[in-house]
Amino acid sequence: MAAAGDASGHIVAGVAGKRGSQFSGRSLRLDSPLLESVLEGGEPVVLDDASALFGEIDGGITGPLLAVALSTQGAHHGLLVLVRDPDALHFARTDIEMGAVFGSHVALALELARVHRLREELLVFTDRDRIARDLHDLVIQRLFAAGLSVQSLTRFTKDELATERIRTITGELDEAIRSLRDTIYSLKSSSGETELLSGRIRRVTRSSAKSMPFTPRLTLTGPVDAVTPDKADNVVAVVSEGLSNAIRHSGADAISVSVGVVKGRVTVVITDNGAGFAEPEKRRGLANLEDRAKMLDGECTIVSAPDAGTSLEWSVPL
Repeated sequence: MAAAGDASGHIVAGVAGKRGSQFSGRSLRLDSPLLESVLEGGEPVVLDDASALFGEIDGGITGPLLAVALSTQGAHHGLLVLVRDPDALHFARTDIEMGAVFGSHVALALELARVHRLREELLVFTDRDRIARDLHDLVIQRLFAAGLSVQSLTRFTKDELATERIRTITGELDEAIRSLRDTIYSLKSSSGETELLSGRIRRVTRSSAKSMPFTPRLTLTGPVDAVTPDKADNVVAVVSEGLSNAIRHSGADAISVSVGVVKGRVTVVITDNGAGFAEPEKRRGLANLEDRAKMLDGECTIVSAPDAGTSLEWSVPL
């Protein structure tokens, strides 16, 4: 049986044998100095009665116990515990010596598996970083140049249909660039780095939309990820609270969220096409938004009318 540690102590993590189910998930009593020394990487020990480690076992008493440390070179992976029936022979000296060798081999295998797993994760993160760089330095720049070239065609035609078509293509290219930037931020934030503000905003937006038949439209403008951590936390809280209010109370079938950094201010705008209201109810959530704005020398404005939807604008200086 293998014993593994957790926040509450040590429990049996894996079992084998005809009575293994009786031991699975049981807490281990490591109040014996001998067992504590084994757990710290010491030599294997033999106990005459396994109840000293497991307590009372259903179906009768247990026999001798051999505890082996699964540790090597400072890496500890718990204990390997072998328990025999009461009428079985005691563990011989050879069992103890071979148990120590076996325990070190198992610990080495577990450590190698952990290192390989970390190596695979590092390769994935490195590849994500490379993809993000290529998307930013190559693909986005080409799309941006193509958009400018298409937009310049409006100088060579007066046809309204052609002009409208050019505007449509330009808009689609802009949307593609925004989507690529979102993908880049997602790749970076999932590569073990500190999560960027843009990633946190997208995560909150997706999480809020789980109970809705549609997804709110999200627009990020300017260097959003340059917002300082204290203000970033407030921005995330405002987006979460504003979306929550719109989802629960507006009855809207379209909600848009815009977060932008322009001219030294970070601004959050949340609009919906819901029922609206003449006078807002004194809800704690709205009061919290206003308090956050005042605390940061900013402003919070709510504009609404019956059957005309609601617009929330929250803005603070950087």
